[in-house]
Amino acid sequence: MFWIGLLAGAAIAFLANWLV
Repeated sequence: MFWIGLLAGAAIAFLANWLV
């Protein structure tokens, strides 16, 4: 679903920002 992909993208972006 669109919302699932959107939430997953936001989570990945958040984790990537935190790791860097």
